[in-house]
Amino acid sequence: MEHREDAILCQHLLRTGAVPVAHLVASAEAQRAARAAGQPVPRLEELLVARGAIDRERLEAVRRAALGLVAPRRRRAGSSSGRRPRVEEGGPDADGVGPGDRLGHFEVTARVARGSMGAVLAARCLRTGERVALKVLAGDRARSDVGARRFVQESQLACSLRHEGLVRGLAFGVDQGRRYFVMELVDGPSLRGRLKDAGALPEREVALAGAQVARALAYLHGEGIVHRDVKPANILIDCDGRAKLCDLGLARELDLPSEATASGDTLGTPRYMAPEQARGAKEAGPSSDLYSLGVTLFHAATGRPPFTEDSGVVVLSRHLFDEVPDPRAVRATISPDLAAVIWKLTRKEPARRYATAAEAALALEALLAPTRRLQAA
Repeated sequence: MEHREDAILCQHLLRTGAVPVAHLVASAEAQRAARAAGQPVPRLEELLVARGAIDRERLEAVRRAALGLVAPRRRRAGSSSGRRPRVEEGGPDADGVGPGDRLGHFEVTARVARGSMGAVLAARCLRTGERVALKVLAGDRARSDVGARRFVQESQLACSLRHEGLVRGLAFGVDQGRRYFVMELVDGPSLRGRLKDAGALPEREVALAGAQVARALAYLHGEGIVHRDVKPANILIDCDGRAKLCDLGLARELDLPSEATASGDTLGTPRYMAPEQARGAKEAGPSSDLYSLGVTLFHAATGRPPFTEDSGVVVLSRHLFDEVPDPRAVRATISPDLAAVIWKLTRKEPARRYATAAEAALALEALLAPTRRLQAA
């Protein structure tokens, strides 16, 4: 992509809903046409302003937020429980907490990851000694009413659910104005980490992880909840090889939408997003999770997602208008049976996918039968 900042800006616009998806798609198509004609490729922000999708003042504020150009705020000294969380200005964990800091009766021992909602940290319970994971809402999200409501919703949902295929929520609270969420610590990498280290995974591992996540989705859907952000980064693999789905930050209860997720914003990750979800969050249902699972399994089986363009909005337009290709076109050794399951999960029309997550789980579990000859390594 000619303009590196475009992808970052696009992701932010998609997450915040500051610009209608139709304008983003049209701008991406204009860039693609200019590139094909050998002409200078205009910047995304220039195209959006020219289309009247957003004014320059609003765009500048959004651009600064997307590129992290807003200086983090320092908190006043003083603490009611342990050390004051550090402010590391300019670093990736700016405005967050680090090892040695305390939130409630939990002491942070290490950083684990950083996501769109804040940081995930390893911690120790000072009362029981139990090792846990803490998710801390930080940065602009912590200062946003919508971000705070979404974080509380995730915490409440996770603590109310019990399934072996979900990362278990334990508690949540507020300390020194910082919201935190306590969950079980999974000793293992995310599926994203596995793919980064190993590339394409053995088919049996793909089918097993897919079946376990599909069972977790069947449970969520049975509870009236749509996940809306199934992707490799949100699937953790524990030390016994079991896949656990995490991150309910974008989840929505069916027929009972919360204020945090009831708008028409496009929420999710473009690279794994179902077409109907790309058109608007209100259209995302249980079948949208199945599409995202199918794209995730395509990535796991082939070593790359089906659409690899750098621009999030171009990827979004591909999901809207192009069929997910046969994974065997990328990796010829994939079995026809696994390719068929991925094909059915990723149909454009929800009615052509599996009817339920439980049905998808059965199809994936059938691939693990001793009589099946899936690629083992």
